[in-house]
Amino acid sequence: MNLKGGREVDILKALKKANVITPKNASIPILGCVLLQSQQEELYITAADLESGIKVKVNDPLIKSDISCAVDGKVLYGFLSSLKKCDFDFQQRETSLLVKSLDTELELPIMSADKFPEFPEPEVSGFVVPCNKFKQALKRTYFISQAGLREYGVDILPSLLECKDGEFRVVTSDDTRLALAVVGEGGSELSACVSRDTLVNIDNILPEEGNVEVKIGKNIIFFIYDDIIFFSRLVNKEFPPYSQVVSAHDKATSIIEIKASELLETLSRASLVLEAAKLIIDKDKVTVTHNSRKGKFKETVVPKSITGNNMTVIFDIKFLMEPLKTLDDELVTIHIIDKNNPITLLANNYTYVIMPLVGDELD
Repeated sequence: MNLKGGREVDILKALKKANVITPKNASIPILGCVLLQSQQEELYITAADLESGIKVKVNDPLIKSDISCAVDGKVLYGFLSSLKKCDFDFQQRETSLLVKSLDTELELPIMSADKFPEFPEPEVSGFVVPCNKFKQALKRTYFISQAGLREYGVDILPSLLECKDGEFRVVTSDDTRLALAVVGEGGSELSACVSRDTLVNIDNILPEEGNVEVKIGKNIIFFIYDDIIFFSRLVNKEFPPYSQVVSAHDKATSIIEIKASELLETLSRASLVLEAAKLIIDKDKVTVTHNSRKGKFKETVVPKSITGNNMTVIFDIKFLMEPLKTLDDELVTIHIIDKNNPITLLANNYTYVIMPLVGDELD
């Protein structure tokens, strides 16, 4: 069986996206492979693990005959991307796949396509959102899971994808904070809990341009973009009610409107010697200050506006820096109730809530 690569760049792109899903150390050998299947003038490249999968279609008029096998996708991609000339041929033999390009060839062992996991069909209805807004919402929320896993060791909940009140939302939380980003208009009311890996993978797979269709079924979610279908199993866990948390800013007794970049710069300097700091609101200015074994820090900034009471709250610097790094808004507002209740940061289509530190947590 022969397959001549007529749209080689598209095949490389498809392999790269499929390899996002392929596990590094697959417990089941077939899951460490990608599935290659040609039908008429189309090539399908599929990858899957136990919880998710991706299928990418490449339209290629130079596919001369059917090919069907599973092969190491990372090795295949590495070989093809290293070639100085893009022209190559695939020749499927009984137990191997021969890849030839001019005077260079690579022969890889193959596994039967029949052993590859069955790819589910997205038969449920869905709704469409812009890719760039979806990717922006992902970046503004899933950093909570990343930080929790990487550094803080707190209890990580699954992320919530939800259609509610005519909006499509992404919500992520742990036991100290919550981030909510509105992607755009949604369909009928529904919700799905997904893993952090699902959000990271879809962020890596989707481009900035175009639209993605989201389909949520029983125990499964699909993301469909052009010739790409990505699916993930849902996490069998309830996301806690959060409406009261995100509406806590309505009870704020102090509200600060400030340039996001200015606040981030101040916090970045503070983080050189501090992990936690005091935020002191005094009339028309805000001071970030504290001292640690590494040194003392104090910086006063004048926000665009301050309304409400003078106040002092204690906060984790990194927790407040992380959302600011993802925002492109010029201004943000910080709503504070008191030193013991949630602090809320608001931006365009975005809500971020953190608990202040109390007592000896500052030490």
